[in-house]
Amino acid sequence: MTQRSDRGVAQVAYERALELHERGETDAAIDVLMQAIEEHPGDRDLMVGLGGMHFEQRRYDEAARWFGRVLKINPDCHTAVTCIFSSLLNLERYVQAYEFLLTRARLGPTEEVKSALRDLTDEPDAVQKFALAEEKANKIFEILAELRSIERSWQALRSDA
Repeated sequence: MTQRSDRGVAQVAYERALELHERGETDAAIDVLMQAIEEHPGDRDLMVGLGGMHFEQRRYDEAARWFGRVLKINPDCHTAVTCIFSSLLNLERYVQAYEFLLTRARLGPTEEVKSALRDLTDEPDAVQKFALAEEKANKIFEILAELRSIERSWQALRSDA
């Protein structure tokens, strides 16, 4: 079977799942997508559909897990980033949600990109600006680590009460 016909089979499964979902048969739609993903494990559209259905069902842990797999295939998938962030917020994992966003932002300009920007810019202090931005990001991560510790202590106190 060719890659094109494989994609066609995955597309048929995706469309079938959407039909089921629109009829209110979301669990059946999820089953169709799960089976299709077993047969086509790298299909981004199937995973986005599955993550979206879990999100709509308020199964935020599952949604975040599937959208995380999407990011492994396509790190620039805005839908996946947004849904992971929203899932974490809905799970009241606020610090983790903001850490996730900051990590995503931090992954943006790689050393290769920074080097290319330095080479292209006429601005003499470009390297210093990059260093300052990185220093600020590191301070934010330190603060977030402290907040995570405080959040765990607070949750422990609430569970003891």
